[in-house]
Amino acid sequence: MLFWSYPTLYSMLRENLPSEIREPAVFHAAVMDEMAAKGDAIGAKQMDAEGKWVEDHRPYYYVYPGILGPLLNLALDLETEAIRTPRRALAVCLPRDHKHPRLTFAEGQVRSILMARGFATVNWQEYDAINLFIDVGETAGDCPILTFRSFRTAKGCTVQGELDTLPDHPSANVGIRVPRPLIIDCIRLCATLCLLANDPEVIQPDVLNKDRAKYQANRDEKYIDKAHRRGKVGWLVGRDLEMSPHYRRGHFALFWTGSGRQVPKVGWRKGTVVHREKVVKVPTGEMG
Repeated sequence: MLFWSYPTLYSMLRENLPSEIREPAVFHAAVMDEMAAKGDAIGAKQMDAEGKWVEDHRPYYYVYPGILGPLLNLALDLETEAIRTPRRALAVCLPRDHKHPRLTFAEGQVRSILMARGFATVNWQEYDAINLFIDVGETAGDCPILTFRSFRTAKGCTVQGELDTLPDHPSANVGIRVPRPLIIDCIRLCATLCLLANDPEVIQPDVLNKDRAKYQANRDEKYIDKAHRRGKVGWLVGRDLEMSPHYRRGHFALFWTGSGRQVPKVGWRKGTVVHREKVVKVPTGEMG
């Protein structure tokens, strides 16, 4: 299955960059400073997020179609203080050949989302936040045009409260107008992914293509290390649930874990077994 990739400004412009800013770190620092000097706070946040993402070898989640519905349907009436991104910046990449109706609109579809740790300013006060840069395929010349949203990860703020009260930025009325319900679903998707428990049935490390079958057979972490050395840092979300024939109406649930049950985690609650005659014909390793 093929997935979209997140389009950085650097990747779109690098062929024509002058030599003095051709290095990614130099480019992101220079453009971030320039945007901050011009008062473009969102542009500066984008360069900060993209710079961290490139520096960390572009970590990603490939989210399979069969898991998107459950990820979008979970009610998240909890404080955002508990939500933390797995990496300081990470790209959520959706399938190229599948359009989920809640992430598609008349003028495009969500292709990828870069989520990054950052801050948000509300009433002149700064809060820790998760910043999202949503790619729906819009461009201006060679430059990607992204939809920016953020939600605070602060005590007293709830996910639902942030969804209900987030103001629209003036730029939302320029160019392609991305529907607000779709943006809200992008926030819900990223918040749920951040809360995913370490369940190998739901999320597993990606490895080099030639090593995938060997890794599936024995789960040897040497294949993960090998992929990281080659610059491939990613995870597959819902791949096994997508491929296995034995789940029906599985869903996510919010569990409270840790000392005193203070830490919320999202876990997969299995559905009923179906097509049992097909299940018994597949190797045991395919059953999770």
